[in-house]
Amino acid sequence: MAIVDACQRFEQDAKARKLSDPTRYKYTVLFRQLKEFATGKGIRFLAEIDVDALTAFRAGWNDGSRSSAKKLGRLRTFLRFSESRKWINSNPARKLKAPRFSVRPTLPFTSEEMPKILGDGLSKYAE
Repeated sequence: MAIVDACQRFEQDAKARKLSDPTRYKYTVLFRQLKEFATGKGIRFLAEIDVDALTAFRAGWNDGSRSSAKKLGRLRTFLRFSESRKWINSNPARKLKAPRFSVRPTLPFTSEEMPKILGDGLSKYAE
């Protein structure tokens, strides 16, 4: 199965599954990048994509850690879709580790605003 054809079939399936427009757009971006990478490396078929190729592909991403993790998830989903249809024997993206990132909770109010909201009882904790 050619990469171009597999991407097109996945996009048709995503539309049939009624995935949201923003989600489908993210796959479109991923597929455009994958096709550009594959063309540059002389890769035409899904079966030619291995872990080393995916590692090189991911190295070219300019995304932050969280966005890279999400994109890797989309890549794994696409290759799992391809594997389930027997276009490839196994999903090489499963062997890629996701980037590490920390989640920092966002508070709705600053430490200066909290005493004003809760009154004097909390002012000693704001210091």
